[in-house]
Amino acid sequence: MKSKPLSVTIIALLYFLEPLAGLAIAARVNHLPLWGSGGIVAHLSLSNWLALSLFPLAAAGIYSVRRWGWYLFVTSSTLLVSYNFWILFFANAHYGTRLGAFFIVSVAGLCAVVFRRHLYSPYFNPRLRWWETAARYRVNLAVRLFTQNGEADAETLADISATGCFIKMSHALEIGIRVWVVISCAGTEMSFIGRVVRKGDENGYGIMFGAMTTETRRYLNRLIRALEHLGGRDREGHVPVSRIPADYYGIRFDTLLGPAMMRLLRPIAPFHKVESLRSGFLS
Repeated sequence: MKSKPLSVTIIALLYFLEPLAGLAIAARVNHLPLWGSGGIVAHLSLSNWLALSLFPLAAAGIYSVRRWGWYLFVTSSTLLVSYNFWILFFANAHYGTRLGAFFIVSVAGLCAVVFRRHLYSPYFNPRLRWWETAARYRVNLAVRLFTQNGEADAETLADISATGCFIKMSHALEIGIRVWVVISCAGTEMSFIGRVVRKGDENGYGIMFGAMTTETRRYLNRLIRALEHLGGRDREGHVPVSRIPADYYGIRFDTLLGPAMMRLLRPIAPFHKVESLRSGFLS
């Protein structure tokens, strides 16, 4: 599974740990222990605790990489800076000006980093969250595609992932329409509803998978695992169709449990498309 950018993790972790660093600085500046009845923690007021609680909220917003997370981060950071300005210039808090200045500078510095466009853009554009996209494996499989007007002139499937595929074809399709996709692989066929989401630079269209039966989803997942097992890499290289075994649907068990257990768990018969599901889905 792909990981989030290291920069997002580091910034979120810094926000999460910043209260501990602030309390340590406050204890050192005021020559007080961190814990105990006379420690710096015992001197914190309710407003101090509320302010410190904003840091993990900001950290959660940053780590989420979602629109709501961005607004949570901005709101928490604004409140933190405002609170520390109030402490620094008006409240005359017992832990002195150094701690207030530390929080203001650290929060402002982290905000300056996060506000860079290449960091905040994924919070608003899901397509930029590359770590959330499913790996696409290049393999040329036979495919049939049906629209409201009947069967379209699909040539071949160029790549496939757990969420969609790219089909090479000269027939023009309208973006947004629903289609019925039938993919043939190693003697089996998988059928499901899809939606045309984009036109590729080459002749073809990107299809996002929609409704499918539980059995079809299981076979699709097994095919993806088989392509990965055969050395397929995300958007790199090409897996020859001839290398896909006829029992690809059992490759996960073969890998994890061995041939003997594989024979016990192998399905009795391969899955074939159910024509009745296609009937009326486009209407």
